[in-house]
Amino acid sequence: MTDEFGYLHFIALGVFALLCAAIFIFRKKFENPKTDKTVRCIATVTAVSLEAAFHVLNGIHGNHFIENIVPLELCAISLWLSVILCLTGKKKVFEVLYFFSIAAAAAILLPNIENNLGPDRLRFYHYFAVHFYILLTVIYYCVVHRYRIKLFSMLLTAVTLLPLSLVIRFIDLAFNVNYMFLIAPPDVSTPLDNLQAGGWAYYFAMVLLAAMLFLIAGLPWLIVQFRQKRRKASP
Repeated sequence: MTDEFGYLHFIALGVFALLCAAIFIFRKKFENPKTDKTVRCIATVTAVSLEAAFHVLNGIHGNHFIENIVPLELCAISLWLSVILCLTGKKKVFEVLYFFSIAAAAAILLPNIENNLGPDRLRFYHYFAVHFYILLTVIYYCVVHRYRIKLFSMLLTAVTLLPLSLVIRFIDLAFNVNYMFLIAPPDVSTPLDNLQAGGWAYYFAMVLLAAMLFLIAGLPWLIVQFRQKRRKASP
């Protein structure tokens, strides 16, 4: 089973921790252009291959193929932003992905895998590998490429996500789906269960929650920048 805090979940978290440690330990080697390109290519090909295999199997078995292949979930959007970042190195993509990746972190901490599928199914590896890829891409570009977050990054993400979430909310209502969980919380137990389920009150509560999470994620960077400006300004 892959229910939250089951032993397989802890194994997955352990693998993620080891991969994070490897980025920090070998960061100097990853700065080599050839090694850097190889690492990014292997990670991207692996994630995209698993994503493609997942959709192929969904198509074969008829498991919500259209609903799943349309990338309107925040994690699906983050996956393709990660691919674009690994291919282009665009800092603006990183700035948006940094905040969007909060959804991937939540998905890893509170796994939501259909029917509690285990390691005998491709979905198990696809689920964790893709979410790992999103978060590890952010960490990799922070540690190896030294990309940084600024106040403008939060504003850019908010300007991007707010209208996007509105459009997706209307799509959810029109097609009776639940992209980004903008209609109701996921099936697994999450903090979203404490929000008022259904209606626009739930949506605006989600928006407020997202704003708070963005602020928490961006605060350490803003504090560092504030201290750096004070040091430069002091005689």
